[in-house]
Amino acid sequence: MDKKKRLTSSRDKVPDILKAMEGGMSARKACEVNDVPISTFMLWLSQDAELADQYTRARELGLEKMADDIIAISDNDMGDPQRDRLKVDSRKWLLSKMMPKKYGDKLDVTSGGDRLPAVTINVPPIPDGGPQP
Repeated sequence: MDKKKRLTSSRDKVPDILKAMEGGMSARKACEVNDVPISTFMLWLSQDAELADQYTRARELGLEKMADDIIAISDNDMGDPQRDRLKVDSRKWLLSKMMPKKYGDKLDVTSGGDRLPAVTINVPPIPDGGPQP
């Protein structure tokens, strides 16, 4: 089978790749399991806007699954506590970077994300007899 035909038949595996990603698997691992080179999959994403949208949705669902996994790992009292802490911390870090608006450490609840104007504070002079700067 020539390379072009092989890549076309690999394209049929895209739904399986996206399904695996929705289940929490990374794109790299989902491609590996489905015997599709990650570079090929990324090329398809760059060439197909609809596939890119499906990928984005699958990635979001996979990250939400990861957030759910944090609770399951934390509730498991049968494992190695140090290993479980590493799993939870790794997932929390990744979620904070990949979905910062939802899982990031800093929440801006005052400006809706807009840059706020600078604040000027006027300090009155200290009356006589007080400490001098």
